[in-house]
Amino acid sequence: MVKVGAALTTAGIGLTILLVAQLLQTGLPSAWALLSPFILLEMTPMLLAIAWSLSALGVYLRDIGQFVGIVSSVLLFLSPIFFPAHAMPEAAKVLVYFNPLVTPIEQLRAVTIQHSPPDLVVLLPHFMLSLAAALISYSLFRRLSRGFSDVL
Repeated sequence: MVKVGAALTTAGIGLTILLVAQLLQTGLPSAWALLSPFILLEMTPMLLAIAWSLSALGVYLRDIGQFVGIVSSVLLFLSPIFFPAHAMPEAAKVLVYFNPLVTPIEQLRAVTIQHSPPDLVVLLPHFMLSLAAALISYSLFRRLSRGFSDVL
């Protein structure tokens, strides 16, 4: 949970820098930008789900670190950080929407850069799936943690 908190803090600092730069270049950000912290918090259950799953599996699968590095790079390039999701080639769009980072990134882009409201039709189901994933991952972690002392 500490790493998730650190990642959210880093994201919050980056978001603050973006809003200050936007203030200096184009004037006041839109009022929708005030929802940015809530969109970041919406990511928290999914981040916890990933952390709990990898923590539980990492004890039993020692080489998971190499796998995570590759998957992280793939997720970075399949996320709409450098470009909007609609700019992806059609063949890659299917893969893009399996990335758990796409929805929060697109919604952050909408409220901060495009000055539009977040799309709750997309954001709320993503949050519900994130909560479900977090609950499943936590139960997996609790179940597998009983054997941690035997393996370590």
